[in-house]
Amino acid sequence: MTDSQIFDQIASTLNSSAKQIKKVADFIDDGAIIPFLARYRQEATGGLDEEQLRAVRDQIDLHRTLEDRKKTILKAIDEQDKLTDELEKKIKSSKDLKTLEDLYLPYKKKRKTRGDMAKEKGLEPLAKKIWDQEIESGDPIEYAREYIDKEKELPDAETVLSTALDIVAEWINESVEVRDTLREIIRKHGVIARRRNRAINERTN
Repeated sequence: MTDSQIFDQIASTLNSSAKQIKKVADFIDDGAIIPFLARYRQEATGGLDEEQLRAVRDQIDLHRTLEDRKKTILKAIDEQDKLTDELEKKIKSSKDLKTLEDLYLPYKKKRKTRGDMAKEKGLEPLAKKIWDQEIESGDPIEYAREYIDKEKELPDAETVLSTALDIVAEWINESVEVRDTLREIIRKHGVIARRRNRAINERTN
């Protein structure tokens, strides 16, 4: 998104004109501070007061930070040869950092996880079968038997299945839809509780 597009979007959000937003951005980029603009540049900014100017500044900072982060993430995923057209579209259309970071999570460099170790043992195809939930007949243990390999520390079907589930657990954790659903549940039903430390109670009594 270009600066011009950013200004148009902010103008729509704050019920201002893109010209006003651009003027404020130019002043801020040149080092002007909000109290100065509110007091001495009202004519240039269209009469915006301090509260309105701060809202404009914050929106400009947010959008520019978001766009810079998108470029960094797109480059990082592309360097891994994992950037698909669909993923690129989702990243470019993200409107907040939370969603953006959720999309990047599966591709972020991290320490080797249990899921990574399970993939190295060749269990990703089995994990995919579990994830897709398309097989309606047969015993999961029978499918797992195909991957028994003592050299890979997969001595029996039960171990194979539980190890494959490490991959599935990681996919669930990295799912944008799952994370958004959990956030919504917490917002609606979460309870904050405070409990006084028992040791402190004993010392004060």
